[in-house]
Amino acid sequence: MEKDYYEILGVSKNADEEIVKAAYRDLSKKYHPDMNVNKTQEEKLELEAKFKEVSEAYAILFDPIKRKEYDETRKSKVGGQNANSTVNDFVNQVVDEFVNSFQNYFYGKPSSSQNRSEKTAEEPKEIDFSEIAEIDRQIVECEEVMKNLKLEEEQIENKIKVEKENINNIVKEVKTSKTSDEGYVNALNYIEKFKKRDSNRLLSLTITEKQYNLYRNCVELVEEVEKQLTNLKITLEKERIEPLEKEREEKDKAYWNIHRKKSSLNRSYYNHQLRRKYEDFKKMQVKEESDERTI
Repeated sequence: MEKDYYEILGVSKNADEEIVKAAYRDLSKKYHPDMNVNKTQEEKLELEAKFKEVSEAYAILFDPIKRKEYDETRKSKVGGQNANSTVNDFVNQVVDEFVNSFQNYFYGKPSSSQNRSEKTAEEPKEIDFSEIAEIDRQIVECEEVMKNLKLEEEQIENKIKVEKENINNIVKEVKTSKTSDEGYVNALNYIEKFKKRDSNRLLSLTITEKQYNLYRNCVELVEEVEKQLTNLKITLEKERIEPLEKEREEKDKAYWNIHRKKSSLNRSYYNHQLRRKYEDFKKMQVKEESDERTI
């Protein structure tokens, strides 16, 4: 049965290139293997199939020429079985071209249905799964390390929030003690009165040099207190926050190093010619274990 690529991408037959591209981007993220690392192996295989199906639809609908040929070929269903055969031949040709370009870009290795058939034919009868099993084991190990690093990052982030709150409380207490000082309070009151008098054009003319000097002394006193509070906050943040932020940066750096390693392992895994046989082998092992427990 012919696939409806408009339905696969969830777009109308009149959708323009931007809508097709947006739909493909959303669906590819949803079904991409790297976005579903916590799924079971069976679920991963199902998502991979959907990812390939979405890629097939995008390869045809985003290219104006291929889309036109696809639409015209679909209309030729009146030709019966021959028309369906023509559609399938066209789709297989386009899909192979897209998959080849996709694999070349991301994995540096072409892949087509013909090549896969040839590789399968060349596989030995006695299969050694040790290499692909080791890759699979390392991928699982990377996922576990990444998970732990994320948890550690979250714990550090919570510590930073607590320390910031503690610092603000300390600064607030010091400010309260300083602002309750009689000299500081008098200075603030004098500054306020002076500003009101200075803003009055007539009264400003009567300000004496002594009054102005007293105003400047009060301003310097207030600024000194504010400077002390600012320096206190900076010192506390340097002592308590900076080490935590440095530790968080190191965890983040380690996380992305492991992520790059996992991505490289994923490419090796999905390019490996024994992967599908290995997945079938693991399914068989799970089934045998289940049967044994049932017995």
